[in-house]
Amino acid sequence: MNRDRTTWLVVLFLLVGVLTPATIVVWFVDQSVERETAAAHQTLTAAYREQLRLIRGHIDAFWSDRARLLAQDARLGGAAAFQRIVASGLADSAIVLNDRSVPAYPAAFAETENEEGSDRQTSIAARAAQAEIRALIKTKDTASALAAIQKYFVNGPAKYGLDADGRLIAADEL
Repeated sequence: MNRDRTTWLVVLFLLVGVLTPATIVVWFVDQSVERETAAAHQTLTAAYREQLRLIRGHIDAFWSDRARLLAQDARLGGAAAFQRIVASGLADSAIVLNDRSVPAYPAAFAETENEEGSDRQTSIAARAAQAEIRALIKTKDTASALAAIQKYFVNGPAKYGLDADGRLIAADEL
């Protein structure tokens, strides 16, 4: 019986003598890994933040330069500014504003400088017909809209009417 007790004590001391230090070593390794991971995460975050600052500076400079070029081309005014902006590749499309921040190109129902007399009346009639057809389309009355297009832009005098930018309204309606 004394021998059984001695065997149990040896096994107990062996387990306590081996398991306790092993557990402590594993705990220290785990704490060390956590600290190293946190330090690496912090270093990586700082590096990414610096890259973001650099990229933001490049993007800000790009858009500032683009805005400067657009403003420079927009000084021409009207259709010439639009053509220059699109031709230079600064934008796929643009709305050119005048000095009062009102759209200069394209301008809805603005008077063109080269319209005179009957041509002006034709253009005004064509614009009114265009508005009527758009209203019919919004109410989903396509039969009446098609009849109005036929009446005004195929057979009528509005087929020669121009919009504010000098384009045939009939081409749009047809």
